[in-house]
Amino acid sequence: MAPAGPKTKVRKRGEPGPKPLGWKAPQLALRDGTIRATMRCCVVKVLEYWEATNMGCAMPADIFDFWSQVGTNDHVHPADKKVFHRLGLDGHGFNHKTLPGCFMGPLRTAPVVFLFMSPGLSEEDETSAKLKSWRDWHVRQRQGDEPLPNIETPAGKWWVKRVKFTGVDQALIPAQVAFLNIGAYKSKEMKDPELLAALPSSRVCLDWAQQVLFPAAERGERVVVCLRAAKFWGLKRGKVYGRALFSPNVNRAGDMLKKTPRDRVIRGQAIKAILAALDLG
Repeated sequence: MAPAGPKTKVRKRGEPGPKPLGWKAPQLALRDGTIRATMRCCVVKVLEYWEATNMGCAMPADIFDFWSQVGTNDHVHPADKKVFHRLGLDGHGFNHKTLPGCFMGPLRTAPVVFLFMSPGLSEEDETSAKLKSWRDWHVRQRQGDEPLPNIETPAGKWWVKRVKFTGVDQALIPAQVAFLNIGAYKSKEMKDPELLAALPSSRVCLDWAQQVLFPAAERGERVVVCLRAAKFWGLKRGKVYGRALFSPNVNRAGDMLKKTPRDRVIRGQAIKAILAALDLG
């Protein structure tokens, strides 16, 4: 027969329970001032612990610092290399003979920003990537202050088509408008949208947009218009958020639709906001 263990002490009503291991009762003075000061100290310690253990809301990575890590001759962001290495050359549809980047134009300060999913691929992109002048331009662009490219370049011809609906003089656009993509790598056709979730560069972009760009637009400090992949951006088509975050119904090319009265209202509101942001309204 096993020996009897220690008797369990029955706690009387109102009697404090056992203390957790390592617990030490705080020595609070009876004066109210001392108690309040001690409690403030406890709150500060809890907040410090919260931040130290990443339990609080972390600030997003700065998108411009992130893209400054790319060298002049790099074709892939260092943070994305492991993902592409695991996939192999035939595991994705992105072109790595071109130069990477998820934004174009002065994104750091542009009052108007258009959202897309991933950059397209032109016949000149691979050839241009070999030119020192074009590589140097990409380095400047990734800093977030460079105006949009000249309208005679393939990229310039593309953005001219995308902003035509605003009716704004082309000469006023390059220094005040930017384009932001979730993806940073060019492709003829976006066949791997699910891959964007695995790329650190895409996650940095989305975090920055969600925590920095979108709140600024909702406050009316910028105008942001989503022209592709609304759900990937965390938006719903046919809606306006806050004062100037627009998610209109669009076609595959990124043109705003005008089929319904609601489409026409949102289109009109977006154009009016764009003109006002460019001091033309």
